[in-house]
Amino acid sequence: MHNHTTPHAPAKPRDLRRGAAPIRWRMHFLTAVVPEDVGRVVDLPDGELILGRGLEAQLGLADPTLSRQHLRIQARAGDGFVTVEDLGSRNGTWLGGQRLKRAVAGHNAVLRLGEALIVLEADGGDALDAAPPYEDLPGRSEMARRVRAAIAATADHDRPVLLLGPTGTGKERAAAAIHAASGRKGPLVRVNVAAIAKDLFESELFGHKRGAFSGAQTDRPGLVREAHGGTLLLDEIGELPMELQAKLLRVLEDGTVRPVGAAANVPVDVRFVAATHADLTARVEAGTFRHDLAARLRMDIVALPPLVDRVADLADLAQAVLPLDRKGGWPLALGADVWEQLALARWPDNLRGLLAVLLKLRRALPHFGRLHAADAGKLLPALRAQPEKTVPRLSDDLRVGAAWRQQGARPGLETLRSLLAEHRGDVAAVAQALDRDRRQVYRWMQSAGIASTELEELRKN
Repeated sequence: MHNHTTPHAPAKPRDLRRGAAPIRWRMHFLTAVVPEDVGRVVDLPDGELILGRGLEAQLGLADPTLSRQHLRIQARAGDGFVTVEDLGSRNGTWLGGQRLKRAVAGHNAVLRLGEALIVLEADGGDALDAAPPYEDLPGRSEMARRVRAAIAATADHDRPVLLLGPTGTGKERAAAAIHAASGRKGPLVRVNVAAIAKDLFESELFGHKRGAFSGAQTDRPGLVREAHGGTLLLDEIGELPMELQAKLLRVLEDGTVRPVGAAANVPVDVRFVAATHADLTARVEAGTFRHDLAARLRMDIVALPPLVDRVADLADLAQAVLPLDRKGGWPLALGADVWEQLALARWPDNLRGLLAVLLKLRRALPHFGRLHAADAGKLLPALRAQPEKTVPRLSDDLRVGAAWRQQGARPGLETLRSLLAEHRGDVAAVAQALDRDRRQVYRWMQSAGIASTELEELRKN
């Protein structure tokens, strides 16, 4: 037995304090030799699980490159980490791109053994198992199920919905799912409000009458009325100029529009979905976004996580972003070493970046049965150039609070809510506890979908 601990991809510990959701450790198979193992999700038992080839392992994989007893994973109920140990295998085990003997691994850790690429997940979402599927929002992870559950919750009303998340995280896909869940019979209309010139904003959104201004040769209904009976997606809402925000607020409050040059308002039946990667809370504080408009838009919030926070869904997302019409799709087209590079990449452009990489890989696929890193390396220079993700060595008694400060990690939804409750909504105190700037905490809250109304309730208690 080896006692050496190897640095590896950064663990993302779950909040283990009283009242936090119970942890269920899972393994997600992004790829494997046997097609039936691809996409498999295995719940780790409380104790140890031995992976390998054949019947001698508790979890046997049909992979000739594995040893009979290849890897031991130990998980204990309530722990924020698992222990992984290579059992002297012939071909080795990699954690976060580095060969391991014995190491501590956490949420989103990436394991490669033979032709299997596994992502570990600390899942606390038992109640989310029944979240309905949406074709445009695939994934088996807890984060994927949380997004789908949040969208399903918007189906019972027509209140505005605010989609939050970094650029490229699939906000248009989420808007399409919200529209489908609503059952509205009208169309889904998309508009990037930041791309509309200020002097054309009213005409584009609300329409105009013939002769209302120079160039208005005919009546035009405008995008809001085009979405009558359906849904209007207002993308990049955070970039909307201040002088135009009052006009949008009037439509949200009155349910009417007045075309430019018209003498009367026209009623409309439209579900509004707004999307932004901006921090609206910070912009309200800075005086560049109206508080009343932000409050109206934030009646329901769906937060879309960045790609690096949902590595377990990478294969499903790849098949959704660029469907590959061959047996097994992307999971079987790429070797475990290629999937490892993809799983360890930073993905600053999220799904857009994934699409760009997949387009390159698809061009090379006709020449290979399964594409491996030796052949794909020249196609993935940006991924190979990314710095390695490493963390300090971790002791067995490491607790979650210390982990955040040591690693500089980004706290999850449960951690943020627990800290805000502990400090009664005092964001400055939470920032001090996390050793971060107050503005960074607001950005985390915005991304996680924590509304200002939650802070107000905490401050009352």
